Formats: sequence, C-alpha cells, structure tokens
Amino acid sequence: MSLGTISNADSASIKFNLFIFSNSLTLERPISKHLCLGFPLSYGCRLLPSNRRLIKDLAAQRIDNLFRLAEANIHSNPSYSDRYVEMAIQISKRTNVRIPKYWKYFMCKSCHSFLYPGIRSRIRISPRRSPHIVVTCLVCGTTKRYPIKTKKQR
Repeated sequence: MSLGTISNADSASIKFNLFIFSNSLTLERPISKHLCLGFPLSYGCRLLPSNRRLIKDLAAQRIDNLFRLAEANIHSNPSYSDRYVEMAIQISKRTNVRIPKYWKYFMCKSCHSFLYPGIRSRIRISPRRSPHIVVTCLVCGTTKRYPIKTKKQR
C-alpha cells in the first residue's frame, strides 16, 4: 500500500494508491487542515467518518480477495496461501475490521495456515456428549470444535 502526498499552493490532497496484483484503485480526496499529511492510520491522526468508512470498506474487500487467492492457490502453492492468510490477518488487525465468519473456518489460529479440507485439515464428526465437528490442522496439530445443533436445540 503506497501513499503519496501532493501539495498545491491552494490546498492539499492525498492520493491513495491501493494495489493488489493487477487490481488498482486510485482515489483523490481533499484534506481539511485538521488532518495530518501522511498515512492516516498512523501517528494518531484523526479521520473524518467518511474517510474511516472508506478505509474499512477497502480493508474488507482486500481481506476477501486475499482469502479467495489463498483458496485458488492451495493446490499449486500452499506457502502462498499461508502468506495470503497472514496478510489478511495483518490488514484486519491494522484497520480493526473483522474477518468474515465464513473465512475463519478456513484459518488456523495458531500457525495461520489456510485449512483446506483434505490438504491442510482433517474434518471429523464426533457424536460424544454433544455432537460436534472437529477440524484438525495437519501443519501444527491444533484442533477446533464446532457444535452441531440437534433438532431439539433448534
């Protein structure tokens, strides 16, 4: 993510160049004198609500794109998939945007690898006590359990 500043004699504007492989998005917005000239999320700069919303929307799109790339590359380059997951986690932490629940099922919390069933994870159904699904990471051995609701619980 590169961020360049352009200053004119009359006013200042900030230019967002957000690249993810071949997709690029360039936005130019005028800045009020209360905002600092630089990366808006660093150094405690305050953002206007519209700018904050714009950054969160872009971060959510970027996270979704990274997980889709991880899913597409799991067969050819599993290490790329792991890197895409790590990048998505970094973006979510930096921008305070949650990773969608659907993609959390495909992510190992301990080693940050992409859990694709049959390649990087093992999925079992356990009927003990309350029935649940057990997902085991084949990289680090961490297990995750998801409860299954029975007809009585619904």
